[in-house]
Amino acid sequence: MATNAGSVPAPAGPVPFKDVENNIDLQVTTVPAERLPEEHDDAMLVSALPIKLAAGTKLKLRSYQGFWLPERFVPAAIAMQRRLVLRPDDVVIASLPKRQGGPPRRAPVPAPVRLGGNTYGPFWDHVIGYWRASAACPERVLFLRYEELLRDPAENVRRLARFVGAPFSEAEEEAGVVRGIVELCSLESLRNMEVNRTGLMDGLGFPRKALFRKGVAGDWANHMTPEMARRMDEVVADKFRGTGLTFH
Repeated sequence: MATNAGSVPAPAGPVPFKDVENNIDLQVTTVPAERLPEEHDDAMLVSALPIKLAAGTKLKLRSYQGFWLPERFVPAAIAMQRRLVLRPDDVVIASLPKRQGGPPRRAPVPAPVRLGGNTYGPFWDHVIGYWRASAACPERVLFLRYEELLRDPAENVRRLARFVGAPFSEAEEEAGVVRGIVELCSLESLRNMEVNRTGLMDGLGFPRKALFRKGVAGDWANHMTPEMARRMDEVVADKFRGTGLTFH
């Protein structure tokens, strides 16, 4: 490709996003929107769902399609199911901030029937659902274990690239693009970015740095007693029996 004399070629590999700050002071006035008939129906549906309070809190939960969701999230879940049309190459990622600070909590493990039951539904059902989907449609669902990513991040980046139909070229491999992506996306790199080290999450009030934990395998030993670990292993073995899914 022709270039201007004296120009410097662009560096190969990933380029970090630049932070963009908008210093314009905007005054926003909220105008109540007219409620559509279907939104009225949604409100009626939500009010008819089973309700309870999250343990130890005043957070109202509603049982929707087998999962306990914060009440304010249910209308969005209904609207998403009704209106969202996914394209074959769409990727949806959802993650909540992790609790940070204070001593590890080593509360007794509750009865097995309650393990995995939380405000966002049974953990086991989520995992097994994706596991079975990846076996049935490997070209559409890629199932990755965190421990595998830690053991060989570069090879899993290549695997992910192949999955989305954008494998690395020989030139990119030689230029160190894969290594650059691993370094750029590492927890250490993300944790040290100014935007992640300071300030609070908009509208939520917790520090951005709380999104980042150690990112290592085996840290459970600092948060669980041996008895808790034994019970958890038993429950995992029972829930995943016959699926072929393991976490070793």
